[in-house]
Amino acid sequence: MKKIKVLLVSPVIPNIGGISNWANKVIKYNQEHNLIDLNILDTSLRGRDSTDERMWKRIVYGAVQAITDFFKFAVISLKIKPELVHLCTSGSFAFYKDYLICSFCNLIGVKSIVHIRFGRISEIKKSNNWEWKIAQKVFRKSDCVMTIDNTTCDSLSNIKYIKKLINIPNPIDEINLPKAEMNNNKFNIVFVGWVVKTKGIYELLEAFLKLERKDVMLHILGKINDDMKRYICDFTKNNNVENSIMIHGYLPYLEVLNIVNKSDIFVLPSYTEGFPNSVLEAMMLGKTIISTKVGAIPDMLDINTDTPCGICIEPKNEKELFEAINRLMNEPMLMSEMAKNAKRKALSQYNISNVMIQYVDCYKSVLGN
Repeated sequence: MKKIKVLLVSPVIPNIGGISNWANKVIKYNQEHNLIDLNILDTSLRGRDSTDERMWKRIVYGAVQAITDFFKFAVISLKIKPELVHLCTSGSFAFYKDYLICSFCNLIGVKSIVHIRFGRISEIKKSNNWEWKIAQKVFRKSDCVMTIDNTTCDSLSNIKYIKKLINIPNPIDEINLPKAEMNNNKFNIVFVGWVVKTKGIYELLEAFLKLERKDVMLHILGKINDDMKRYICDFTKNNNVENSIMIHGYLPYLEVLNIVNKSDIFVLPSYTEGFPNSVLEAMMLGKTIISTKVGAIPDMLDINTDTPCGICIEPKNEKELFEAINRLMNEPMLMSEMAKNAKRKALSQYNISNVMIQYVDCYKSVLGN
């Protein structure tokens, strides 16, 4: 049977961000199972560090990359003639590039799917700002809008000009690591992500400082720039917690999983998220999660059910974060039950084989097959 020829437009450099980690899982699975004829256009960040949040750099370097990526897209599309383009978007200024790509797809008669990889759609729709206006133009040009969380999907469900709307969660490979201990006689808290303000790192540090128990270790994993590293080092020194907070920095994937596996709870107090792979991986490893009420996280953690996988707090709320950590430290039975729920849900709902079938079914539906 002839396989659908798909051009995936996405960052693919491993372990640089959530979208690239998702893309690599999809690419690897397809290489092993040959479901579709998958072609790749890598739009990984170039020209600036991912932890550099200065607006002028984002605009200048982003504009240059957007133009470059679009011309690469035009060339490869004309060369390989895909039946369908699967376009991952992180929103914001990237929507301008997305609009060019979807317009070009319309011009050459290729179907397009816009895959929303962030969790702010309901907010920008409500604000009706410049980002929402360009987002609407992108959605009008596309043949399908794919979301990763129920909140985003629900916020777009009443928009008539969206031709097709589908919600598919991120996938996860089954991770089989032996249960291990840190061997430090401590209660271990782990954070995994870019070590930047918007990941809630300042709130996490302040909440950690308030914990009364002294047998606690905070492990910070992820890419970190010199300024942030200096800030955390000064923070630990000034508050006499140098031996309680460990900055691991960027580590290979398996090393990250091993540290998460040895931890007691996983904390990600982000201001904004889509469908964070780090949370999904922690769930698969059977960890209790503390995170924020953003993006897909409340759905992932089944917060409003009888079988929650963790605790969700408001973003930028140091007090709630402290209370959540303190509660789990003092209620081991609750922590154990939530961890079991997390593992069970990751295995049953987010298994990559099930999710990949949903992607292929979506492709067929968009193409009218």
